[in-house]
Amino acid sequence: MLPARGDIDPLDIPALLPNAFLVDVSADGARLIYRLVGTAIIALFGEELTGRMVGDRTMSLYREEVLARYAGIVASRRPFHHWAQLRHQANDFTDVERLIPPLSDDGVRVNMLLGMVIPRDGKK
Repeated sequence: MLPARGDIDPLDIPALLPNAFLVDVSADGARLIYRLVGTAIIALFGEELTGRMVGDRTMSLYREEVLARYAGIVASRRPFHHWAQLRHQANDFTDVERLIPPLSDDGVRVNMLLGMVIPRDGKK
């Protein structure tokens, strides 16, 4: 069973909210749209991403990789974690750590992703 969005109270994690994002996943999993993007992420990317599709502003060379990553999280229903360099058109130089667990209203089908993006100094 997967946790639901309702299982997470933002009031319990106020210090994390600037680095958090929510992605709505369509019923067929084909459309991934940022529902909410924290202010620290907006600063990293240099623009508001809320309402945009995932991968919309990713550098074209890396777009398929990013979309495959998100599709993999939805299909596997498992959290994803990694350290990587941003591949955004406005920032392709910052090292970040990402954690993206899937969420589900019915405990089975992934309908949302909750993510964190934390800038790192390159040391693991």
